[in-house]
Amino acid sequence: MRTEELEKLSDEDLVRGLESGCDAAEFEERFRILVSRLQPKLVNAARRFTRTYDEAVEAASRVWEKFLAGFKRYDPDRCSVWTWLYAITRYDCFNANRKRAHECECAARFAARDERTDRRTALHAALGRYLERMPAHLRQPLVLHRLEGRSFEEVGAVLGISARQAEYRQAAALAWLRRFAPALREEIRFQTG
Repeated sequence: MRTEELEKLSDEDLVRGLESGCDAAEFEERFRILVSRLQPKLVNAARRFTRTYDEAVEAASRVWEKFLAGFKRYDPDRCSVWTWLYAITRYDCFNANRKRAHECECAARFAARDERTDRRTALHAALGRYLERMPAHLRQPLVLHRLEGRSFEEVGAVLGISARQAEYRQAAALAWLRRFAPALREEIRFQTG
């Protein structure tokens, strides 16, 4: 068909012609006519669901790609071409917005995790400096019990003292940290048990 004849056809007839298997030149011309007719409406529709004009143009491009991938499933008896494209636009924009929100949420989670990691690293460095200054007879039970996870009986056996004495020294070490490490007082909960 000639271009003048194609331009007189309705949108539904243009799509029917695409489905019926026309040659490549006619297919391209039919698609060009559809795009020239519906692109402004499509961008305006996408603009309702996006934040910027550029996002709307991108959404319209994705919609045309989806149209080309699935135009054979279009049923002109169920709805008009415009209604079908509008539904594709709406779902595409919804999914793009949901994906963007998920990406922002993930970025915020990673930033918070990085901040917690940095804070934890700084706390470990500060704790290490305070442990170096702590007297050895207090530091050893604290490190063996709190950091290595040994029981007081095991700590006592390693240090050659009773379990009760190991528990007492750990409590004294925690009290020493509370007194001499005020910066850590708010950050780390020290328990005496």
